[in-house]
Amino acid sequence: MRNLILVCLALPIFLMSCQPNEKKSVEELTLEAEENAAVRSLYDADGNIDTTNLAKFEWVEETHDFGQLIEGDVAKHTFKFKNVGNVPLSITSSVGSCGCTVADYTKTPIEVGEEGEVNVEFNSTNKSGNEVKQVTLSANTFPRKTVLEIKAFVNEKKK
Repeated sequence: MRNLILVCLALPIFLMSCQPNEKKSVEELTLEAEENAAVRSLYDADGNIDTTNLAKFEWVEETHDFGQLIEGDVAKHTFKFKNVGNVPLSITSSVGSCGCTVADYTKTPIEVGEEGEVNVEFNSTNKSGNEVKQVTLSANTFPRKTVLEIKAFVNEKKK
């Protein structure tokens, strides 16, 4: 009985300690709300997805292999795309899968039929062997997020 009482007292404390303590910034919460509203606006009254008022990426490639690099090399690649949707395409953010991968993208809206680009840079410092990294873009497309991928085999720097 005594053990049961201890468990009953300890359980709520344990469960409360398991809850995430991360607080999101106002910017993160605003972006989430905008993304949720954008997703809800895709559905018509019958619950069908309506993509007529969206932009659409048409990529030349979505994956790039740098081949062999030497540890410490900084490799760059430009991913090119065309907007084949019905409205101007706006990229709102890019996030690399780690700090070694960063992307810069066309900041102005890309008109229908026009081309844009995403410049990706991979820093191989402190990396070795097969490396696969992603850049996730958010845009006014469906799906809202697009993932570009880079690959490389990083050889140790000779000392």
